[in-house]
Amino acid sequence: MNDLPVSRLHVETCTTTEAFGRLETEWDALLDRSRSRSAFLSWGWLFPWWTHFGGARALRLVLVRDPSGRLVGAAPLLIAREGIGRTLRVLRFLGTEAVSSDYLDFLADVDLEQEVAAAIWQTLVRCGSSWDWLQLTDLLESSFVLEKVRPLAVAQRFDCAVAVGQTCPYLALPASREGYWQTLKLAMRNNLRRKLRNLDSAGAVYETTEAPSDMPAALEEFYRIHELRWESKGLTGNFRKPQVRAFHLQCTALLAAKGRLRFYWVRVGGRAVGVLYALQYKDVISNYQTGFDPVPPDPAIPHTKYSPGMALIGRCLEDAIDRHVTEFDFLRGPESYKFNWTRTYRYTHEITLVAPRNLTARARFWTHVAQRRSRTAIKRLLGRVPTPIP
Repeated sequence: MNDLPVSRLHVETCTTTEAFGRLETEWDALLDRSRSRSAFLSWGWLFPWWTHFGGARALRLVLVRDPSGRLVGAAPLLIAREGIGRTLRVLRFLGTEAVSSDYLDFLADVDLEQEVAAAIWQTLVRCGSSWDWLQLTDLLESSFVLEKVRPLAVAQRFDCAVAVGQTCPYLALPASREGYWQTLKLAMRNNLRRKLRNLDSAGAVYETTEAPSDMPAALEEFYRIHELRWESKGLTGNFRKPQVRAFHLQCTALLAAKGRLRFYWVRVGGRAVGVLYALQYKDVISNYQTGFDPVPPDPAIPHTKYSPGMALIGRCLEDAIDRHVTEFDFLRGPESYKFNWTRTYRYTHEITLVAPRNLTARARFWTHVAQRRSRTAIKRLLGRVPTPIP
C-alpha cells in the first residue's frame, strides 16, 4: 500500500453542495486515518460552513481515491474572487471566515501521504488556469500541507511565502486527576480550589450536554450567557448573527452525534452562570468558546470570588482526564488567562503560492509580501511582535 504509485490514484473534483453532502461517512473515515487531530476538519463542521457561508464562491473539493474507490485524500478548497479592479481568484480552505476554525489542512491516509500530496498538487497545477493564488491559513507547522505539499510547489519554482499566524496555547494532560493538580503552580492551585469552594457554597451543580437532540436548547442558553457578557461591555458578539446561529444549530447536532462536541455548565439555583463549548476529536479536547453571566450567584459577593469560567475549565480538565484525553487546547489567541494554566503553545501558519508564469499575480504577491514584512518590522519596533508568554 505504501508503494502505490500516483498513476494508480484517481482524482476527482467535487463542485456541488449535493455531492459534498453525500461524503459524510467516507470523509470522516479518512479523517480518522489521517494525521489530523482537528475537529474543525470534520465533515460535520466543514459541510455546514459551506452551506451557510459559501455564498457566491466556487466549491473545489479535490478528492483522491485508491483503485478500490476508497477515499484516501481530500483538499477542502473553494475559489473566491478578491481585490479591487482586476480581482484575483484565490484558492482558500473552507472554514476560514465567519467562525473560527483552527488547524485546517489537507487530509491523507497516513499510509499514502506522499502519493496523495503528489496527486493533489498535480491536480492543482493542471487546473492552474482557474486560480491565481493559493492562500491557506490556520495551518500547524506539522501540517500535511507544509510538510508534504510545500516542497512540491517549491520544486516547481512556485513563489512561496509562509507567515506565522496565531498563538495557540495548549496543555498536555497527565494520566490522573492527582497528576493534574500537581502540574498547577501553588498559587493557581490554591486560587482554583478557593473559587470551587465558593461556588460549592453557593450550591453550584456541574452538568454536561452531549445528546444531539439537546443541542438546540443548549445553544439558546449558551447564546443568552454569551450575550450577557458582551452587553456588560457595551458590545455585541458574533453569535447574534442569524447566519452564525444557523451554522451552529446544524454543526452541533452533527458533531454531537459522533461524540465530538459537548457543553459544560455550572448552575446555581437552576440558573446557568457559566458555559464552556468544547470540541473533541481523537485525544484532544478544545475550548471553542466560554461564557459566563456577569451577575454573580450572590449579588452581594464580587464575581471574582466565583470565576465560573475558571471553575469550568478545571472541571472540564478533570472530566477529560477521566476519559483518557491527553491534551486540552485553548485554541487561538494569547489571552493571559490561558497562561495561568499552561506555558506551552504552538503557532498557526499561512502559506501563499503563486505560479511562475502568472506575472500579474506574482507582482501582487511580492507587493503583498513586502507590505507584510513592513508591518512586521513596525510591530517589532513597537514591541508588538508576539511574545505569547505574559
